[in-house]
Amino acid sequence: MKILSFHLDSLFLFLTDLSDLADSERLEGIESSGIQVREYKSNDLSYLVRFLKRNGYFGDSEIKIRSHLYNWFSKGYSCVVALDGNCVVGMGWFCTCSYRKWPTFARFPDLPDKSGLLFTDFVQEEYRGKGIHKMIMKLRNNLMFERGMENSVSFVGVKNFVSVNNYRKVSDKYRLVYNFIIALPKGVRVSLFLNKNRESWVFLT
Repeated sequence: MKILSFHLDSLFLFLTDLSDLADSERLEGIESSGIQVREYKSNDLSYLVRFLKRNGYFGDSEIKIRSHLYNWFSKGYSCVVALDGNCVVGMGWFCTCSYRKWPTFARFPDLPDKSGLLFTDFVQEEYRGKGIHKMIMKLRNNLMFERGMENSVSFVGVKNFVSVNNYRKVSDKYRLVYNFIIALPKGVRVSLFLNKNRESWVFLT
């Protein structure tokens, strides 16, 4: 019986200085071509659950999905949704809570103070290419700035070419980091950043 397994992940750590945001980007919501992008509200729950189930996120049943959402919202995680009418077609999560409550994959030991985390972005396939992800990114950065964050950070796998390209367009700089993952029984995962994360920042223009 296999007790544990482990592997090494290579990730790009992207960082954006939120003080550089233009005033025009500091909005409560964004709408373009009939798609509204705004922060999640409690009455969006059923729409979000359907979206997650349709796209294979957070479990294969409504009960599992609702339990996962309850866990994340209880930790203080926040969500931005893209809506076509009452249908959720995109999402992006962010976190301005205590660093100790961040997902384990993001607890990198060398982050600037007052940093918020961007994670778990997804836009439904037939809605891609319409600038929805960019709107989600802008609104999340805006909301984090309003809640006292000075930087946003995000971690993207080096082989996730689409996301790497998207984050390069909206970030100020990035660096390569290495994450050691240990998979334990019952689905438990331990994430450790190696002390040899010495790669320099690369500034984006």
